[in-house]
Amino acid sequence: MDDKDVILKLNNVSKSFLLRSGERLEVIDDMSLSFPLGQLVIIKGRSGSGKTTLLNIMGALDNDYSGEVIFDGRNLNTLKEEEREQIRRCEMGFVFQSVALIPIMTAYENVDFALRTVGMTDDREDRIKEALELVGLSERATHYPFQLSGGEQQRVAIARAIAKKPKIIFADEPTGALDTMTGLVVVKLFKELAYRYGITVVMTTHDEGLMDMADILINLEEINRRGTYE
Repeated sequence: MDDKDVILKLNNVSKSFLLRSGERLEVIDDMSLSFPLGQLVIIKGRSGSGKTTLLNIMGALDNDYSGEVIFDGRNLNTLKEEEREQIRRCEMGFVFQSVALIPIMTAYENVDFALRTVGMTDDREDRIKEALELVGLSERATHYPFQLSGGEQQRVAIARAIAKKPKIIFADEPTGALDTMTGLVVVKLFKELAYRYGITVVMTTHDEGLMDMADILINLEEINRRGTYE
């Protein structure tokens, strides 16, 4: 894969935790991965296999690891924390199983608040309307979280992530609290975002019913054994 087509690359990344016994648990072992532009990448693995740890490393939330994480040509582990924070705020989007919407704010206000938090002021209203339209919630913009279904709340969370027009979205078990059919709707939305806007979406899941939706499917336990995926 040509590097110009890759938004994120891991080179020989390892991560371990010190247990109370004094032993070290190797969660990620000498892993090398490449993530192309505009693709939906699904990372599968059982609970405890290191999916969230891997996303935290790739999303510049954890820099305590060995190896290299290259995001859009920049080695994240050599940057200052202020630089990593700027990348997280402006170039990456995050969606989690817990949508964490602010209950006293409408769908529109939740997206608006996210943009204000990262300091975006230009064409903010247009960005919010576009994001809500993309996730099919234009007509629900004035509704509060308690007035929305679980799937609709997750779509607001996605709108919140895409409104700042990131280069990559990390989604950690985003369908974990949803039934399979609603989960499929969310994953189809991720796929559309990847194809239409060139956003790379990296999501984790243990739901076997969603695996066929992936452009690239990574079995984390196999990669940990083999070390490399290209």
